[in-house]
This record gives sequence, C-alpha cells and structure tokens, in this order.
Amino acid sequence: MKHIGVLICALLGSSAAYAAPCSDLTKFKIPGMNLAITKAEVVPAKDALPQHCHVDGMVDQHVGPDGKSYGIGFAVALPDNWNHRFLYQGGGLYNGLVRPPLGAAAAAATPGLARGFVVASSDTGHQSEQASDTSFNVDQQASRC
Repeated sequence: MKHIGVLICALLGSSAAYAAPCSDLTKFKIPGMNLAITKAEVVPAKDALPQHCHVDGMVDQHVGPDGKSYGIGFAVALPDNWNHRFLYQGGGLYNGLVRPPLGAAAAAATPGLARGFVVASSDTGHQSEQASDTSFNVDQQASRC
C-alpha cells in the first residue's frame, strides 16, 4: 500500500492540491508515478457525513501475464472540515473492491469522514466482485500490492 501512502502524502502535503477546486484534482500528477485520477467531484453533506471531495483513480495500471488489466484502484474522501488526520480503510479477505471511503469500521458509531478525517480505500491491486477470488495471484505485481 506504499503507493496509496505516497499519493495521500503528496495530495495532503500540497496546500495547493487541497485548496484547488475538487474537479481540478483530475489533473493531479506525481512525477515518476503511474497515476490516473478518473473522477473528482464534490459530494454534498448528507446525514452525518460532511460535504467532501470524492476522488477515484488508479495507480500502476498494467497488463498482467494473463492478459488482464491490473492496478491499484482507490477512492479518497477529502472533507471540507479536515482535522489534519488520515484514516486508511482496508478491504478485507482478498479485497478486490474499492469500498466507499467513509472510515466506518475503524471509528465505531461515527465514521472517520464525519469526524473530519481524510479517508482512503483501495482494492490493493486487483479487481473482483468475489471476496474469495484469488485469480489475481497469476500477476506477481497485483499479488504483492
């Protein structure tokens, strides 16, 4: 998950990136990193969740030895009321899905996003709808993510 850590550090460490309009984050680049931000949009406040910028993207997209596309899919929620803290939300089992970045499991009754945390989630380098799918193991790079 070092790639997601580098992305978050670069994103949050750049006051210009955090201060930029949400939609401009689709242009965000890190030199030397294969990064594609595919969506960045403002999500209005709803229920206990504050208004935030929701960012989707992929790091290190490549074609594996089996001819399938792999890469680390991610989602990040950047709240307007950022508390200057970060919460990484894992996937579970063999992952494969990018879960909504809310930080619910790690924060008991109040999601991390509602408490002002920037929350990130990823699929750890492979995509699947099945929690027990290990077919990505044919690609060593997807397997080590």
